[in-house]
Amino acid sequence: MNGRELITRKFRQLLAAMVFAAGTILAGLYLESIPLMVTGVGLAWGISRYGYRTICCPYCNRSLYKHLFAEAAIMASWVSWSKKGQQACPSCKTSFSQPI
Repeated sequence: MNGRELITRKFRQLLAAMVFAAGTILAGLYLESIPLMVTGVGLAWGISRYGYRTICCPYCNRSLYKHLFAEAAIMASWVSWSKKGQQACPSCKTSFSQPI
């Protein structure tokens, strides 16, 4: 397994959790339930903090979260990561194609 595969797996897990949080917020809006909406916002905030701590370079252990989520749109970040992708860590310049 190389660094890019590891980061991609963590990124997908984070996206799935964010979709769940967004679904919780939408369910709260549909059901007109303030506690459900607050729960969804809390989930989104917690998932964001979790992602900041866990999505890091496997070589230098610095956070890649601000580079992957450069813009506010999470799906746009995922598309840019999966298509062109970063070839190396912005901090240590180590290629993500090297084995861990």
